Amino acid sequence: MESTGVYWKPVYAVLEGHVELIVGNAHHIKNVPGRKTDVKDAEWIAQLVRHGLVAKSFVPPPAIRDLRELVRHRRTLIETRTAVRNRVLKLLEGANIKLSGVASDVFGVSGMAMLQALASGTNNASEMAGLARGRMRRKHAALEAALDGRMREPQCFLLGMQLRTLEAIDRDLDALDARIEAQLEPYQAQHRLLMHIPGVDGVTAAAIIAEIGTDMDVFASARRLAAWAELVKVPRAKHVEYQRRAGLPLATTKARASRRARAPAGATCSSSPRCSPPPRPLFGPRAATTVTNTTACAPVAARCG
Repeated sequence: MESTGVYWKPVYAVLEGHVELIVGNAHHIKNVPGRKTDVKDAEWIAQLVRHGLVAKSFVPPPAIRDLRELVRHRRTLIETRTAVRNRVLKLLEGANIKLSGVASDVFGVSGMAMLQALASGTNNASEMAGLARGRMRRKHAALEAALDGRMREPQCFLLGMQLRTLEAIDRDLDALDARIEAQLEPYQAQHRLLMHIPGVDGVTAAAIIAEIGTDMDVFASARRLAAWAELVKVPRAKHVEYQRRAGLPLATTKARASRRARAPAGATCSSSPRCSPPPRPLFGPRAATTVTNTTACAPVAARCG
């Protein structure tokens, strides 16, 4: 069957385990242009399969696919939270409130207390500056000047709505992190091993497992895995031909899958450092031992596959 959008997934789920399934890249098995029907396309694909001309796309086992959906949804929530935070900062700028110029983290404990006060309609800058905690108390004068803006009632309403959205996202992230940790239980050995790579934390290790699985036999070598993830520089015009000759498994959603493999869920964020603190440590403490030489993830995962 062709890997068209998500339409192949329900058919794959019904037939999985009963017959041998081949999910082919639609770009590589398309018929000649002209008058086409579903029946003619099916006949064409069957003919290509009989001649062994359809390469199997990489479809991980059900447990990995479930983990992949959870991890990808976590990244979506992180991106949504970043977008909401950016809208909050834009709203503050429009009200001439320069809190981001004084507070290193507008959405920390002190910043959120001040934002809640602004949303409730408080106009006293000195009173809001007194909500600072810890080292932020030393910046009382600068905070008072930064909070001396003009928040109208509609802006207060929008700010309150956006803050409630952020709280809901944080609750969903906590629940999602717990579910991901439970889903990773069978892969704890691989997860700990991946965290020995410098720069790979619990979130990144979970994303690597979710995208490429733990069975490295489907890629045959670290180079093929790197090419599948588009970490090997191949001229765009020759990319498809390179994949065919290398015998690479073709991703069902190649571009999106490779981007997720390169930028795991929550590992990076497109917003400014002021509104996007570093990812929280998840799924247990970071491994204390590190490897002196940078190691590719494929050989590491292969040793414990």
